[in-house]
Order: sequence, then structure tokens, then C-alpha cells
Amino acid sequence: MDLLTLRHASTSMMQRRAWCSYAVHLTEYAWINQEQMKKDRADGLRDTVLDLHWFFHVQLARMAGTFPAWEGIRLVRERSA
Repeated sequence: MDLLTLRHASTSMMQRRAWCSYAVHLTEYAWINQEQMKKDRADGLRDTVLDLHWFFHVQLARMAGTFPAWEGIRLVRERSA
């Protein structure tokens, strides 16, 4: 479904959302596969897949406007009395 959404996306923002949604599903499937395999040597891979999964979830929330930007420096000007 995500690839069909990507194919019919009319704006670049819709394309980015579709790619992120697709990546969320791919990393979720990879995570489930790693959990079912339960191989000790794949611990690093499982951690990486989980990090990517949450990264794409945060990106989708940022695009939807439900998660504020939190990185960077915030400059505030003091008000004179």
C-alpha cells in the first residue's frame, strides 16, 4: 500500500511521507524477523533496526506536526524593561 501511495503522490511532501511510512513498515518486519531468529550475533543488527524504526516514526510525527523539533539551538532575545 505504501508503494502505491508513493506512486500516486502529487507533491514532494506526500512522497516523503510515503517513503517514511514504507521504511517504518520495512524496519518493523525486519525487527520481527530478528526477534523470531533470536541469534546472539544479530544483537547489533536488531539495535540498528530498532533505532531506524523509531527514527522514521519520529520523522512521520514531525511531518504531521504532532512532534515538535527538539534539536538545535534556540535563540531567545531578552526583553528590555
